[in-house]
Amino acid sequence: MKLKLLFVLFITITSWLAKAQPAVDFTAADCGGNMHHLFAELNAGKVVIISFVDPCGACVAPTLTAFATAQAYSASFPGQINNYVADDLANTNCATLNSWTASIGMSHSINFSDTNVSQGDYGPGGMPKIVVFAGTNHTVFFNQNGSIDSTAFYTALGQALAATGINETSETPINMDVHYQSTTNQVVVNYVSAINLKLELYNVVGTLLKTTDIKPESNEARIEGFDLKSGIYFVRLSSNNMEVKKKFLVIR
Repeated sequence: MKLKLLFVLFITITSWLAKAQPAVDFTAADCGGNMHHLFAELNAGKVVIISFVDPCGACVAPTLTAFATAQAYSASFPGQINNYVADDLANTNCATLNSWTASIGMSHSINFSDTNVSQGDYGPGGMPKIVVFAGTNHTVFFNQNGSIDSTAFYTALGQALAATGINETSETPINMDVHYQSTTNQVVVNYVSAINLKLELYNVVGTLLKTTDIKPESNEARIEGFDLKSGIYFVRLSSNNMEVKKKFLVIR
């Protein structure tokens, strides 16, 4: 299926984020015997996805959608997304859970059958329940039962990644708009300024990708040669005594 490229100049808060709640901390062993502390992982800049499953036939498609979406983002953010599968009531043994995830093509998933990893902390159960956590505020960015809205999940995952990185400027001393042109691989910045500025492009975790000086008389600058992968990016305009940061989202 051919995917459309969407550009979001200012990321709006989705209905899922409007329902955001704090995560409930846990320390639990996965089915391989490795210990996990949820808040420690979030504080370290990880995004955590938990698919609570029965396991059952109806759980397969939503769980695989969450897994595939996380894999798509992982190309841009290697090692930053932890994708977990947990038995919903912790009454399915690890051998059965491991066999189920392997049977649907997730043989390398990290599985839990531990009462400390509880879907009951996030409302009524579902088959499955998909939850996304991120940030030092331990926010829940997505919480859906029984199915998965892939567009909403993709957006929520992007917002969760943004919560681990830099933020845009709330006050804007310089008017600035940003968009990405896929056909020419250019980030286009329109601005209004009477002074010389430095223009910088960052990814969501704050890695500087490009920097250049721009003149006030043009009111448009282009950063060329970037075939951007899916993810959140920031443009920063700055002078000696001010800065403006704006974010934009690329979804493929």
